[in-house]
Amino acid sequence: LVLPDNLQYLTTTTLTNADSRSRLPPFMYDEITDRTFCTFTTIGQGNCFGDAGGVLVSDNLAIGVAAFGSVGGRCAAMPDCYTRISTFRSWIVEETALN
Repeated sequence: LVLPDNLQYLTTTTLTNADSRSRLPPFMYDEITDRTFCTFTTIGQGNCFGDAGGVLVSDNLAIGVAAFGSVGGRCAAMPDCYTRISTFRSWIVEETALN
């Protein structure tokens, strides 16, 4: 496994929850909730090994944390799914004393 030395980035598109489910295997349907969202551009472009926990940024704001995606050893073969940071904002503020 070769990891890059430089920060990687990708311009991508967010999907609706319904579209996300239609692109995922049935055993993953329940993973798509109001606390998650997925992105997809094209097969071969997206998260891969070591990207879990990485941040998704929009308009210079962190909006998601990479949670799950491709299975079976194929990177970027289906949508990349993120935990929606906004759903945990109050907990983050409380735990980090950012208030």
